[in-house]
Amino acid sequence: MAALSLLCVACSQKDNYPGATRIEWTDFPEERTLSGSEIHFSDEGLKPVSMQMYDSLLITINPWEERLFHVYDVRTKKKINSCISLGQGPEEMIQPVFVGDADSVRIFDMAASRYCVYPVDSFLLKSQPKPTAESRLSEPAFGEMGILDNGCICAAYNPDFLFHKYDKEWRKAGELGTSCADIVFG
Repeated sequence: MAALSLLCVACSQKDNYPGATRIEWTDFPEERTLSGSEIHFSDEGLKPVSMQMYDSLLITINPWEERLFHVYDVRTKKKINSCISLGQGPEEMIQPVFVGDADSVRIFDMAASRYCVYPVDSFLLKSQPKPTAESRLSEPAFGEMGILDNGCICAAYNPDFLFHKYDKEWRKAGELGTSCADIVFG
């Protein structure tokens, strides 16, 4: 009961985070209405877990199929290709996630702690495209990756910190972020 009371008090106190930036509804003065329409492809994808647009190409990640990535042309509404096999081989992946949006396909395989960069057109015809750049983190990271100017950051499922930081050589350079338990019970 004492822990519940402490949690309620800690969560109800406002403005007690020195140096924090507070975001309010008034920070968004312009309201926009979004609209869209359904696109029905010639070959429907089965439950993709992630998708990314590159001009008129939609690339999805579907971990329940033999080939993980499925490429669709939004203009013609046709599936163009399926590529990169599920597995632990040198050209395979287990837990891929897209990294940012750019003019190239950037993928982090969380299970292998491997970051790959591919030209978009390599996903159009090849079943096993070759990356133009490939790196491995010095220590495993078990969360999604974000690219920084001086390296990268990955989510860390750790009770003491929230992120792992890696330098440009992909060596672990430290930890960042306080745990949620420190904020609430701190």
